[in-house]
Amino acid sequence: MTNLVTPRQTFRVHETIWKEFQKKCAAKGYSASEVLRAFIMAVVKGQFNIETLKPTKTAKGQSLSSDDLILQWLQQRQNN
Repeated sequence: MTNLVTPRQTFRVHETIWKEFQKKCAAKGYSASEVLRAFIMAVVKGQFNIETLKPTKTAKGQSLSSDDLILQWLQQRQNN
């Protein structure tokens, strides 16, 4: 039997956003990795349209944002 090891992938996300994401996943009983894998599979299967997220493009090494802007963004998202 072949040992199928899933390779580790990396991406950049602001620490504040990542922690909030982890909390929301855990509150529903899932790990962040489980939710991300499910999301990726939904995109690959055509069950989710990426354009609905309006992704922000960033260059390698570019700062994603300041803590104040991230916290403002989180508050706005929670109020909507």
